[in-house]
Amino acid sequence: MDIAWIDTTSALPVNGQAVQFLLHRRQSPISGMYARDGFRSRWTSYATELVCKWRGLTDTPSDIRASS
Repeated sequence: MDIAWIDTTSALPVNGQAVQFLLHRRQSPISGMYARDGFRSRWTSYATELVCKWRGLTDTPSDIRASS
């Protein structure tokens, strides 16, 4: 995936946008969506201040879409 990472201090995704995001001090991206002022994965929600970078996805992962 060649989509550039965006620092959360620079910009946040739009509500409902499918994203991959990185938590501070982690190297593995999490797929999910940005909703209700937070980053949501299949299992939990993360406050914006816990996420350091994100990048948009072209499609919402099916497991996130089903739980929305």
